[in-house]
Amino acid sequence: MDVTRETFEASLEALDAAITDPHFAFWSFDLEFTGLSADRSTKFDLYDTLPERWRKVHACVSQFTVLQYGVCCFAFDPRSRRWTVRPFNFWLFPDASRGSTETFSCQASSLGFLSSCDFDFNKCVSQGVPFTSPSAARRAEARRARAEQRPPIVPSNERDVDFVKQLAEDVGSWLAKSPSSDDATDDALTLAPVNGFLRALTYQTLESTDFGLPPGSGPGFVAATVRENGGPPRIRLTRATPESAARARAEEDAARAEAERLRRGFSVVIQKLGDSGIPAVGHNGMFDACYTLEKFLRETDGSLDAARAAFDERFGCPYYDTKLLAQTFLDAYATAGSLRPAAARDGDAPAVETALPLDTALGPLYETLTECALPCMMASENKSAAAAAEALAPGPSPSRRRGRGRPAGAGRAAGPSSAAVICAPQPARGAGDRVLD
Repeated sequence: MDVTRETFEASLEALDAAITDPHFAFWSFDLEFTGLSADRSTKFDLYDTLPERWRKVHACVSQFTVLQYGVCCFAFDPRSRRWTVRPFNFWLFPDASRGSTETFSCQASSLGFLSSCDFDFNKCVSQGVPFTSPSAARRAEARRARAEQRPPIVPSNERDVDFVKQLAEDVGSWLAKSPSSDDATDDALTLAPVNGFLRALTYQTLESTDFGLPPGSGPGFVAATVRENGGPPRIRLTRATPESAARARAEEDAARAEAERLRRGFSVVIQKLGDSGIPAVGHNGMFDACYTLEKFLRETDGSLDAARAAFDERFGCPYYDTKLLAQTFLDAYATAGSLRPAAARDGDAPAVETALPLDTALGPLYETLTECALPCMMASENKSAAAAAEALAPGPSPSRRRGRGRPAGAGRAAGPSSAAVICAPQPARGAGDRVLD
C-alpha cells in the first residue's frame, strides 16, 4: 500500500487488520532519510566506544529528517505453512503547518542517491504524511506555555488607544442594529485589515468588552480570521445566539484537536506497531532505530543509556537485526558446511566452499541464503515443529508476544489443552527464541 496524506486514514485500518491477525508473526521496517553524516566530527572511527558511536549517530539524526518509512507485516499460518505479507510504503514530510518549528536539512550525497533511485521529491513534499518530532512538540509546548503566561496587551500610545475606542464603537453600533433579512451585511461585520499586533489587540478587545449587552448574555457574535481572494487577513464577526456561539467554540476546539492529531500523523503508526508486542526486524538498523526513536517516540540527550531506556520503554516489542545475527552465526554455519548449495550437501554435486568471512550486506546475504540449503539445525527444528503444529488444535500462534515479551496466556489459569499449545515446540518463526537457542 503506497500511503500518502490522502490515503493515511485508510492505511491505519489496513494496518489494524494486519496487527490483529492471529497469525501475525513479525514485522520489518526500513527508512529513507536526508542524511547520514552531519560533519567530520560524526565520521565513524574503528576505535569508537559504544557511547561515542551512538552519540555520533544521534548528532546526525537530530540534524536530518525522514522521507519514507517502509513497514512489512508477516503472518504465518502453521496449518497451511503459508505466509501472508502486507507491505506499506509511507511517504513522510515534517509538519509544515503554520507555527511549526520543524526544519528540513539534507546532505547532498543522500539526496543524490535518492534521486538516482528515482525518488519522487515532489510527491514527498506535497503528499507526504505529516509528523511532529518529539523535539518540535517540546518547543511548541514551551511556546504555548509562554503565550498563556503573557500579560494582557496594554495600549501605550494614543494611536492604539484610539484604535480600541473606535473598534468598540463600530462593533457596538453593529450589534445595536436590528438584523435585516434584505441586507446580508447586517448579519456580518468584516473589519479593516491590520497588522499582527493590532489583530491580537482586536481579539483581546472583543473578548473583554460587553459592547452594551446585558451581563451574561454572551458576546452576540462569533469572530474568525478570513482571507478573501488572496488578500490580507481580516477579522469577520457573525451574529450568533449564545447557543450557536457555544457550538462554534466547541467546533473550533474539535478542529484544533483534529489538527493536533494530524500533526502527530505517522507517529500513530509506530505506536500501534510498538504496542502490539510483535517482534520487529531490521537490517543494519542503527540509524533506522535512532531515527524511529528521535523522530517518532521520544527526544533523548544523545547518551546511550538514555536511548536504551527510552527505546525499551516506548518501542514495546523485541527487535532483531539480521546484520547482527548474520555476523554472529553465519560464519559458524559456513565452517560446519551448512551453508553450501543443497545439491552439494545431497552428494549430487561437488561441494563449493563458502568464502569466509561471509558478506553480510543485504544483497549478498540474501543471495547466499537463497542459493544454499537451510542450515541443518534450522531445518531439523522446522521439520519437527511442523509435525507438532499439525497435531495441535487450531489457535493463535503462541509465539505472539505482548508487553515485555511474555507469550500470550502466560500468567493466566489455563486448561490442559491451552497449556499444551503454549509449551509445544513451534516452527522457527515469530519471536525467534527456538532458532537463537
